[in-house]
Amino acid sequence: MNRLTEEICIEIFKWVSYPAPLALSCKHWARIAGDPHTKATWLIFQYGKVHALFHAVRLGPSFIDLNIISSLLSQKVILSRYFIQRLLMHFGKYDEQLIMLKIEHSVGHADEDRIKEIQKKLRCPWASDLPLNVFNQLLEEGSKRLYEKYSKNVPFNETHLPLLAAAKQEDLLDPFFEKYLPTIFPQQTEENIVQKHQKKRRNFSKTGRKEDEDQKVKWKNTLLKFRDNDPIKDEDGNIYSFGKPTHLFLAKLETFLSGLSGLHSM
Repeated sequence: MNRLTEEICIEIFKWVSYPAPLALSCKHWARIAGDPHTKATWLIFQYGKVHALFHAVRLGPSFIDLNIISSLLSQKVILSRYFIQRLLMHFGKYDEQLIMLKIEHSVGHADEDRIKEIQKKLRCPWASDLPLNVFNQLLEEGSKRLYEKYSKNVPFNETHLPLLAAAKQEDLLDPFFEKYLPTIFPQQTEENIVQKHQKKRRNFSKTGRKEDEDQKVKWKNTLLKFRDNDPIKDEDGNIYSFGKPTHLFLAKLETFLSGLSGLHSM
């Protein structure tokens, strides 16, 4: 078996649906199975580029790490907005130590069914125990890809805010605060006033102006909620509650909000 090249071993390995027994068979296969490139290749072959990251997270901290994420991204797996949304909804919602303390310190008259119910929660939900450094890397990569999408004139919406708030690089935030938001909240320059009067002369409908104002109010409410760490509901009715944004994001947000006037929240 040692005579096989590493490329051939990886080709064999990726066809194995349950590779744990193979990895335990000898030191050679254990080394092959522990290689990040091999793991990434196996994930993509078994689940496809669309679902590879979902299953990498599902397999937990004993499987996923920064090297595997880098290898998956280098092999062009799909890092979708839906994946990031699910990640933000589930991350950090599982605490095994807290659950065990509840069992240990249960009141004496707690019935057996209650204890069984608590023990069922020990089954770790998807992404809830993801290592923090892996979580941060996925958010950072999501922010970069959002920046690339914006460069192609894909509009932002409120579900993009978690990615932006996690960004630690100023160049990832500039398109949002300096290019996109100013199109929704234009400054009252002389040129804008002239354009506004021209629109009136063309008899633009009141419905169009009402939609513009509604969009402004919607964005301002969303930004305020995000600044205050209040839950946000998306178009599908999902409710998100996030941690505190980076200081860089908050600083840019405060600067932007301080420049708004005459717009009341709903």
